[in-house]
Order: sequence, then C-alpha cells, then structure tokens
Amino acid sequence: NSFFDKIEKKFNYKVVICSHPTAFNNEIHFNNRPVYSHKTVELTYNAEFCFSHHSNSMNFAVIFKKPILFIYNNEMKELYKNYYMKDLKSLSKNLNMPLINVDQKFNYKYPEIDNEVYNNYLNNFIASKESQNKNTFDIIINTLKIK
Repeated sequence: NSFFDKIEKKFNYKVVICSHPTAFNNEIHFNNRPVYSHKTVELTYNAEFCFSHHSNSMNFAVIFKKPILFIYNNEMKELYKNYYMKDLKSLSKNLNMPLINVDQKFNYKYPEIDNEVYNNYLNNFIASKESQNKNTFDIIINTLKIK
C-alpha cells in the first residue's frame, strides 16, 4: 500500500486492483482502493500503465500497448527465488519494462513502451500474425482439419 500511495502521489493517478477471479476481494487490504474481479480487460484498456507480479493478464497490457511495472517485494523474492523470480526477470527483460522491488527505494519514472519490443512479444508469445485477425472457432476447425 505504501508503494501505491507513492505512485498515486507521484503521477496523480488512482490505483485500482484487478484481483484474480478466485481471490477474496476485500478493499480493506488495499487501503480501501477499489478491487475488481472479472474487469481486467476493461480496466487495462483504460489504464495509463499497469502493475503485474506474474499474471497471464499482463498480456492485455501488451495487446493494448500499456506500460507495465513488474513488481515484487522482499518476501516474494525469498519465497519464489527458484522459479517465480526468474520468470518475472525474464518478462521484465523481454518487454524492456522495469522490475521493481516495492520494499526498496527506486526511481519513480513514467514507463515508456518500445512498440517494436511489444509487437515482437505479441507475435512470439500471445498470437501469431497469421491468427490475429481470425475467429477462434476458425482457428480450431482449421487445426483439427490439419490433424
């Protein structure tokens, strides 16, 4: 919450929380910031930038060309050092976006995206260029026909 307070003060934005659909959504845990479930696409589309700590939902930020601040804390760093932190570092590097330990001091600079980097990530990890304008049903049918 202190990290979110600093972000709100620095950028004059209100932080909202997009929770996992199975999470217990209690605003009390986030200093009464709004917590939404099943609204990640809409909220990401309208966001100035996003925070992520390892979620498939961060793909929406890539699709909508939103900067992502990858965040973690000291506890996560210790608990997840063998797998989760490696993935988080890799995502940060692949998208050329900051990886921030919220328990440490850091530079509060507005993150800028690199369109080429985002497009490469989109094409390599989210959807190929060939499939981006196709209906999911058609992709599945064509895949079944091939096999």
